[in-house]
Amino acid sequence: MKTRPNVATVVCISFHLIAMAGLQHVEAQTLSNHVIFETGDLPIILSAPHGGNELIPGALPRKGIGVRSFSNTMDFGTKKLALQTAGALERQTGKRPYIVVASFHRKFVDANRSEERAYESEESARAYHAYHEALSQARQDVIHRWGRGLLLDIHGQSEVPDAILRGTVNGRTTTHLVSRFGLESLIGDRSLLGQIAQQALSVVPEVDSAEREHSAYNGGFIVSKYGSGKGGTMDAIQLEVGRNLRSFDARPAVAEKMANAIASFAQEYMPSEEQSVQQTQQTSTRQPFETTETHSNRKNASVFADRFTDSDRDGWFELDDDSSTLSVKSRSGQMGSSSELSFSATDESSLKSFAAHFDEVTLQRTGDFIKLRFNARHNHSGFINRGFRFGLFHSSGTRFTDDGDQDSEPVSLDDRGYFVMLDLGINTTFDSAVIRETNNFTDERLANGGLIAFDAPDKNRDPLMFTREKNYTYSLTLTRNSRGTIDVSLQNNVTGDEDALTGTSTLSPTLAFDTLYFGITGSTADFAIDDVRITDNRTASHRAAEKPINIGVYVDEGAGPSVNDLLFVLGKYEDVSIKRLTAYDVQSGQLDGLDLLMLPGGSGRGQGRTLGETGRASIRKFVREGGGFIGICAGAYLASSHYPWSLHILDAMVVDTEHWNRGTGTVDIAISDWGRQLLQTEERMLPIHYAQGPLLAPGNQPDIDDYQPIAKFETEIAKKGAPQGVMRGTTAIAEGRFGQGRVVCFSAHPEMTNGLETMVRFAIDHVKRIRTEPLATSAQ
Repeated sequence: MKTRPNVATVVCISFHLIAMAGLQHVEAQTLSNHVIFETGDLPIILSAPHGGNELIPGALPRKGIGVRSFSNTMDFGTKKLALQTAGALERQTGKRPYIVVASFHRKFVDANRSEERAYESEESARAYHAYHEALSQARQDVIHRWGRGLLLDIHGQSEVPDAILRGTVNGRTTTHLVSRFGLESLIGDRSLLGQIAQQALSVVPEVDSAEREHSAYNGGFIVSKYGSGKGGTMDAIQLEVGRNLRSFDARPAVAEKMANAIASFAQEYMPSEEQSVQQTQQTSTRQPFETTETHSNRKNASVFADRFTDSDRDGWFELDDDSSTLSVKSRSGQMGSSSELSFSATDESSLKSFAAHFDEVTLQRTGDFIKLRFNARHNHSGFINRGFRFGLFHSSGTRFTDDGDQDSEPVSLDDRGYFVMLDLGINTTFDSAVIRETNNFTDERLANGGLIAFDAPDKNRDPLMFTREKNYTYSLTLTRNSRGTIDVSLQNNVTGDEDALTGTSTLSPTLAFDTLYFGITGSTADFAIDDVRITDNRTASHRAAEKPINIGVYVDEGAGPSVNDLLFVLGKYEDVSIKRLTAYDVQSGQLDGLDLLMLPGGSGRGQGRTLGETGRASIRKFVREGGGFIGICAGAYLASSHYPWSLHILDAMVVDTEHWNRGTGTVDIAISDWGRQLLQTEERMLPIHYAQGPLLAPGNQPDIDDYQPIAKFETEIAKKGAPQGVMRGTTAIAEGRFGQGRVVCFSAHPEMTNGLETMVRFAIDHVKRIRTEPLATSAQ
């Protein structure tokens, strides 16, 4: 992996963007009401000339007499695409881009034309000048702060409906970029379009092609005006997004891919810091897409802990430096976290690995344990049998001192310990996990050794599989048993405790540990890890007095596939104990001892009827006596007071039940003041995945407390005959009381929305049973 150049190129991206989630829009006093302008804290400007649909009072529609290639139609879907891309970019980077948004309709003003061709009335002129005043101010500010820039002007086209077309007037508007970094920066695989192509989106011209740009879409007024064709350090690229990529269903995924591409491009060509007051050209090692954290990289609460927040890999040793690359990435990597350790295998030779040492831990007594826990993700498109490996070992006194030490036989072959081998690939397999142990000089760590446990092939897919593009949290626990040998347990945030792979060592046990290994074998794949922690019974003892949050999750008839997403999210929290519940469990009193109950997406009717009156009565009793309840989608239908099979624990009716199957997709929700407090967010609007959840409204039941709206639907889905205008304004997230218990219901799916999974955690903290003090009254 190449080292990213530490340069001062800035990106200014022009999109159709309005009122994006989490942004407090700063509107200049001189700007029209039809232009929203916000300064940012990233060297990125998002601007949008053609996605608006608002009327300009008193303005005359353009007739376009004498205007070449006249058009007065809006670029459908570009406003939403920009909104979602900007939101994804902010979630990835933790910082906001500059924003310039035209909300006026193109039939009144075409901001991508020179002034004499852009409008035909005085009212429209004000909007036109406001738009370009905002762009000029943003451009000036970016250059002042970062020194260099690149503007991307995003439009829509239908000629190549599944592709994104580049327009630079055949390289003229990116003169500065290319002169500084070479043609590779414009057409290569690390260019912006190259990064877009790596996201499985088609681009025209193709990557590394000298082909001229499409004559109809090779760059308009904005890129020519603000680009570097006439000098300066602000480059410009026009991006024409195909019709199919702007459709309602396609936009969320395309937006995520666009954000990924922008972030990756930024790592290649953006500055590492703002220019100082003295305009020095020195740069720092911190990338602009990186967040600053004040806590120590190593934490005293663990034997070992590394979140890579200091942007280096000190203490980690790359053992195969000729065939792999080990580096820290900030924000632009696979995990989407602030920093991660990325490992890339550069050939298909055998085992490639890396390691770190920690203070020795000895399991001296029965019950002593050591636990390795980390987050991991990969994007390899193939399949590697037993390809992902990790484990805990003792170095036998020979520790690594530098990269490449694998070639030293005394260092590489005397380690003893326990390791895991997992299938790595796209889909879950049926026998993907193996646990082994090594205890002699012929067993190489992570490569071979005695078998402890394996997932036997059967008809059930193995949840331990390291599946592509999912964030897993793996835990490997070694515990000394009463026989003096080692019990081994492997689990992740899908298996939980119930489906962990377990076994006991049969060889002479290893009881001391000071080294952890990760590796991959037989492929050019890569993976990333973060938040690596090692604890033992000593460092974990301070938590012993803290009781875990006991959560019951309904998994029986009526629970849909999204229950796996919910379990996946819950499994990331160490202080959470998960109990999977059937309808019989609920009916037979197994809610006792739980702090809260969660009903997932699927079928509310199916859940209610499977639970029966006995199960529904058990849940009502549980909540009435202080237990918490969280319902998601179908679970919200179930919690309502609308149907005979409902729980009647939330004073809510369901609006427009005739069109319950109105479609799925991404919608915007507006967060209330109380909602921002409960969900611990400053954001006023958020995009979220919706899958035909209930449109809630007050039910006015006299025996149930009124609920408080946490969020309302700001946009809607109205397919399959559902009328438009009904969904907007109905409750998307509700918080209420039933007896002594608290209830939170989500109509949409935070557990399936990238970046919103923490909503689930905040809801848990709000509704969980409080055993030692009375429930507090929520803010009104």
